[in-house]
Amino acid sequence: MRRRARFVVAAFLLLGLLAFLVPYLWSQYHLRVAQGALRKYDLEAALRHLERSLDIWPRNTRALLLAAQTSRRLDDCADAERRLVEYERRRGVTAEGRLEWLLLGVQQGDFDGQIRYLESLVDAEHPAAPLILEALAKGSMSVSRSNAMLSYLSRLLDREPDNAMALLLRGKRWQGLHDPEGALGDYERVLELVPTSTEGRLRLAETLQGLGRIHEAIAHYELLRQRQASNAAMLLGLARSRFDSHELEQAEDILRILLAARPGLVAALVERGRVALARGLTSQAEESLSRAALLAPWHREAYRLLHGCLQSLGKSAAAEKCQVHLRKLEVSDGEAGRLSLQYRSTPRDASVRFAVATWALQNGHEREGVRWLFSTLFIDPRHASAHAALADYFERTGQSKRGAEHRRLADGVTG
Repeated sequence: MRRRARFVVAAFLLLGLLAFLVPYLWSQYHLRVAQGALRKYDLEAALRHLERSLDIWPRNTRALLLAAQTSRRLDDCADAERRLVEYERRRGVTAEGRLEWLLLGVQQGDFDGQIRYLESLVDAEHPAAPLILEALAKGSMSVSRSNAMLSYLSRLLDREPDNAMALLLRGKRWQGLHDPEGALGDYERVLELVPTSTEGRLRLAETLQGLGRIHEAIAHYELLRQRQASNAAMLLGLARSRFDSHELEQAEDILRILLAARPGLVAALVERGRVALARGLTSQAEESLSRAALLAPWHREAYRLLHGCLQSLGKSAAAEKCQVHLRKLEVSDGEAGRLSLQYRSTPRDASVRFAVATWALQNGHEREGVRWLFSTLFIDPRHASAHAALADYFERTGQSKRGAEHRRLADGVTG
């Protein structure tokens, strides 16, 4: 009887051990696969396996930190912050976690006086040196330090000639310098290294489209569509390519799908209005363009197309009202021109940079506006209004901890 009891106890202990070990080992398997994908710069595959690892074993803090890092490198900064907060809740403050918080800010252009420190880590051959150079390059791009960006990328590619992330960033730099041929070569190389790279293929398609190689662009968009049927940037690019190749019904079908999922996407509403006008469906065009204009009063193209549409429909009073608004936008464009001249005359004047940032934010160019806010802080780290505007931005986009830090800095300056 005792032997049987011991057997039952042993069996329960074994089952308990297996219940612990099997999920743990399965989680570790996904972690190892993710690490292999990271070595190949396949960040999207890595993140999928890291998420699977964490679904199975949420206490896997190594997977949690790598997931935060990978989300950051994929520019999903809100997700990166969420995971870093969870990592510190489970593991506490660590050197790796502090560095990741720092890189999360730096890659968005928030240098906060940390450039020399990070460069010293690179010079000392810190294990994270490639990640530091990547973040510094991204941050430099964010504040228009083009030469610094190229320097960081050159150092990174000297270390790792097949670093797909560095090649992707260099392609973006060529795009920013209006050199599509240079960008094309880097994007093609990215896809040779990581055929599943969503951003690499999307940017290659956009570059081909800009060069007038429409059918090649469509082929790449369609490949993306097979893997990510709901990707908004892909669907919008594909619709524009179909429009450029005079496939208007196909363009309309794609935009209908996109707007069913994202009914307030202004760019899609404008594109649908453009397609409807080309098809002679003026009333349908008016509906889409009016909604776009209501959602985005700053959208020049929406108002320009809407004005022509209203004139065609004989709605003269509405067309005149639209024209008045267009004149206001032209005045605003003139202000942008004056600010541009001021910046060229006094490039280190923080107040001018902040004025440019304000204009960009008020005119729908949020990414550019944020870039100019960080550019303002690069000159004047105590600029209270820039900190306050960044606090608003981070709170709105899901980075509450970073928003709270900029709010604290804004209040500290003005208090």
